[in-house]
Amino acid sequence: MIMTQGYEFHVISNTHWDREWRYPAQETRTHLLELLDWLLEVFEKYPAYKHYHLDSQTIPLEDYLEIRPENRERLKKYIAEGRLLVGPWYTLPEMNTVSGEAIVRNLMRGQKIASSFGKAMKIGYTPTSYGQLSQIAQIYAGFGIDGMMFYRGIAREECATEYILEAPDGSQILGLRLSAEFSRASFWLHLFRATMFKDPFYDGYYKWNMGQLPFRRCDVDAGDQDYRLLEPDSLNHFNTVLLEDGMKKIKQDLSADATTPYLIAMDGMDSVFPHPNTIKVINYCNKRQNGDRYIHSSFPEVIEKIKKAVDWSKLTVLKGERRRPSRDNWFNRFLKDNASTRLYQKQINAAMQTLLEKWAEPFSVFAKFLGKEYPEKYLELAWKFLLTNHPHDSITGVSMDQVHKDMLYRWDQVKQIGETLVNEAFGKIACKVDFSEFSDDDVAIIAFNPLNFRRTEIAEVEVDFPDDPQLKSMELLDAETLQPVAFQLQDRRNWGANVMNPFDIPSPFLTRRFKFAFEAENVPACGYRSFIVRPKSGELVNYGSLRCSDHRMENEFLRVRFHPNGTFDLTQKSTGRIFSGCHYFIEDAEAGDPWTRISPPVNPVYSSFGCAARISVMEEGPLQTTFQVDVEMKVPKCLSDDKRKRSQELISLPISSLITLHKGSPRLDIVTTFDNQAQDHRLRVCFPSNIGSKSVDVETAFDVVTREIEIPDTRDWVEPWTGTQPHQSFFDMSDEDGGLAVISHGLVEYEVLDNDSKTMVLTLIKGLRYPKVGLPPDRVERREQIGSQCLGKHRCAYALYPHEGDWQTGRVYEFTYRHFTQLKLAQCGVSPGELPRTQQFFTLEPDTLVLSALKKCDHRESIIVRFFNPTGEDIYGLLRFWRTIKEAWLTNLNEEQINELPVQPDGSLSLNVAHKKIITVEVRF
Repeated sequence: MIMTQGYEFHVISNTHWDREWRYPAQETRTHLLELLDWLLEVFEKYPAYKHYHLDSQTIPLEDYLEIRPENRERLKKYIAEGRLLVGPWYTLPEMNTVSGEAIVRNLMRGQKIASSFGKAMKIGYTPTSYGQLSQIAQIYAGFGIDGMMFYRGIAREECATEYILEAPDGSQILGLRLSAEFSRASFWLHLFRATMFKDPFYDGYYKWNMGQLPFRRCDVDAGDQDYRLLEPDSLNHFNTVLLEDGMKKIKQDLSADATTPYLIAMDGMDSVFPHPNTIKVINYCNKRQNGDRYIHSSFPEVIEKIKKAVDWSKLTVLKGERRRPSRDNWFNRFLKDNASTRLYQKQINAAMQTLLEKWAEPFSVFAKFLGKEYPEKYLELAWKFLLTNHPHDSITGVSMDQVHKDMLYRWDQVKQIGETLVNEAFGKIACKVDFSEFSDDDVAIIAFNPLNFRRTEIAEVEVDFPDDPQLKSMELLDAETLQPVAFQLQDRRNWGANVMNPFDIPSPFLTRRFKFAFEAENVPACGYRSFIVRPKSGELVNYGSLRCSDHRMENEFLRVRFHPNGTFDLTQKSTGRIFSGCHYFIEDAEAGDPWTRISPPVNPVYSSFGCAARISVMEEGPLQTTFQVDVEMKVPKCLSDDKRKRSQELISLPISSLITLHKGSPRLDIVTTFDNQAQDHRLRVCFPSNIGSKSVDVETAFDVVTREIEIPDTRDWVEPWTGTQPHQSFFDMSDEDGGLAVISHGLVEYEVLDNDSKTMVLTLIKGLRYPKVGLPPDRVERREQIGSQCLGKHRCAYALYPHEGDWQTGRVYEFTYRHFTQLKLAQCGVSPGELPRTQQFFTLEPDTLVLSALKKCDHRESIIVRFFNPTGEDIYGLLRFWRTIKEAWLTNLNEEQINELPVQPDGSLSLNVAHKKIITVEVRF
């Protein structure tokens, strides 16, 4: 848009700080020390260098001060003054890969750290997520952030530079699209960069005669190290040759779609240091007196001006997620295909999020009700480890191998802390349960349920009895009703354990261990149910089976019939609908990099459809039956060196699947394992749905979004549309006859093929060569970096859930969460106590509301409950605790109180939950 008055270019100096990507975290930290040491010097030497943005993160402050604690007060001074801008994030996550709750905690930690230094930036600068969530406007608004900037997943044909971004609940914030040409580096590339070099036409390729003392280790043990310039001369030059042309280009770039005279000119790039030439360039441009003005500015300053100047009535309102590939600009590519890179670590991450969100925090709250201290510091530490794994280059799997080895350590710490806290909370509850009417010889089992759904399902447990080699039988009772409970014996063996006494050394305990599955009926939501196990004389035999024949099994809801090639037909008995030919594997080549899927010119696709499968029964009984299906595919070993065709050498890819049907469950559970020794390929599992729908419903953070299946013809785009997309834990298709959900946890990439059978496809693995970013294609691979090939053994758990209606009426959320949050069980002795043998600590109704967090408030001695309404309808919700609520408040996502809520006479809390709304409530007892 051409203005009659001049433009005001707000130069935003920043670094895009990849904490670990090109180099591991500790090596990168040495560069961070140099950067921040130099920044402090720049602030002191150059008063005109007014602002610097730390990439909207706060974790660099922690990394820096662990080594430079003496500079804390200097940093606090500049942050409080607004010269160094930090936050709102802790780390910059890839938001399509982590949970909604993890996104909230990331912002909470970022705000907390930034505020402790004097000021948190309240601007949603989100430069790195590969596409934007449908709920990002509501999430940001929940932290008092009413403006955001990003560039991946949005295109200039959608809107002007300024627009309104609206979340599904109606929350709106100002959106700003960065440069259509250079996104987060417009000033840096259009104007600044060439001024650092003696030759302004420097092509970016280093030549040895350029000097500046290039250095690298070259012994064979050093590995393939990059060079570093020990005497860079970048501070010695201020070359103005290209500035006049650059001024024209940046004006054309930034003003083309702007509706106000205030333009954001980004001065920064990956890991670059602040440079005094920035001020020289600003002064040079201002001396041209062409009517435009250049200001060394900050995000808060320029956004405040834009908000006052913009004509809000004329802005485009963008709704829903932003997932548009780039038509014609390489720099602004979407890069969505990282969703399937290193899927093994995304599965670990999903499990660790569940451990903290669904188990450690809620049950620590319940144990607090019983007098146990809430483990606040331990949970904070666990979340720190987890969030440190969520930066966009870490969680997506696109970094060097050492980075991902370091991540495994952090997840191990989360697991150790989380499991320990769960055990301690369970122990506190167990010692309070009243088992006084039972004999000292009885064994108690307590089944714990963290979800806000009452559950009846088959659970597996291992129980120890006092050592008796002749013991072969047992009985199981519901501790509340004393009625027998059905169980299915799986194993018996002699065993032993240590008994820990804090005042004594461990005591050996010789046992007879029984492993069995049993029907845990009506386990309360957010509570527990108790059972009693007793040894019994005689032999124990399982009677009955869900297996109907050598290749068929069925329960009340489903019928499964296996074919010789290992596929199966799945029949939903209530409707008679048959999903035929399910569960075959397809394998094809991957010639791309961690960010971009590329199919080589010659890419034959291999399928297990023609394989002869070995089908066997691994377990059968009245409660659950498992078939094992083994197929052996022969696939090319790798790609050719030029990545244009597949190897002629075929190697074995053995795949083994355990397919389990449980009594009373409308869901079919599958665990597939394989040993991958092939490279440059991907493996996917397929489920023909034959559902007459043109769209698919997909779980994302705090939402279910609908995506079209048809792919537009964009083959001439820089970044063509493809069918693979991310999801959280399910994707679902439905028509007038019902639907089918594919459930997975950590296997975050899916596709629905636009073929006659509308085949639903889940990616299990993708292996690829790791690039040297920036080098030409013929020299691009880091051959020593083989972790991205994902060689070795893999385990993938997923499920099929046919249902009536759509995802909402079919209760897909419930059966998805039940799949990856199975009951946990504890064995204990019997003693008197104050708690009943069945207890519900917390109620959230109706169960169409989804519980996201139940934790202690970070700032006060109160409890926080966060939940959301994923449906399109307003819902009247009810909250009730085991203890009587005395006071309650509605808070924002940062746990800051908004208004007090009325508490009902019975101590419960009622409130209207608008469609697609995320609600946070604080309660005191």
